Amino acid sequence: MSWQDDDALRAQLLRVERKLDYLLKHYGADDDTIARIGEGHDPAKLAQAALEREVLAINAAHGKIAAIKHLREQTQMGLKDAKTTVEAMIASASAAPVTIPEPVEPPELDEIRHMISRGQKIKAIKLYREVYQTDLRTAKEAVDGMEARREW
Repeated sequence: MSWQDDDALRAQLLRVERKLDYLLKHYGADDDTIARIGEGHDPAKLAQAALEREVLAINAAHGKIAAIKHLREQTQMGLKDAKTTVEAMIASASAAPVTIPEPVEPPELDEIRHMISRGQKIKAIKLYREVYQTDLRTAKEAVDGMEARREW
């Protein structure tokens, strides 16, 4: 294989990676979702959970009508069914608020605080996930809370 073939393969791989990144971003798949699919979780249930998160985020930002409209666009549901579904999503989300576990003060917590103070928020979130074995959302909320309370 010549170096020209090698360069052509690298260029082709780069194009494929860009397309894949675009598709993952467009459909809202993050690294955590992809890992869950790889672990044998049902992609349809993960997609449904992602859609529910989108609907709840739109509801919080723009109101229930915008959330219903988004759900109808994504699922082709009728107006009445979409309204009922969005109201059920809102009710279940408010009934089960997300709780952030209180840290037990492991030695890595000082390093997390130091990363926050240096503006290395992404690294802090990654370390928090490793230390506390949490999902990305919980780790981000915890680090955001630490940053807001200026715990460094």
